[in-house]
Amino acid sequence: MDDANRAMCYALRHPPGRKTKPMKYTDIRKLVRKTDGRLPTISSIAEAAATYMDAKGQRGRPQGSCKTSKEEDKIIMGTFHRL
Repeated sequence: MDDANRAMCYALRHPPGRKTKPMKYTDIRKLVRKTDGRLPTISSIAEAAATYMDAKGQRGRPQGSCKTSKEEDKIIMGTFHRL
């Protein structure tokens, strides 16, 4: 589910103000779509509504870390320049 649909799930499940009630998951399911156009499951809607405002962790490798060694980098760059 893309970020816009996750935000919609959160907003419909946690409406502003105290007078409005949260929308049921089955009703939210009729309004949102997954990235491929299909309907999301009830559990994915519940997870999106519950975790939307959580702080996101760091993604990817730390700055400066490498998967290859210096010798492997030298071989890769040599092959690249040769081609």
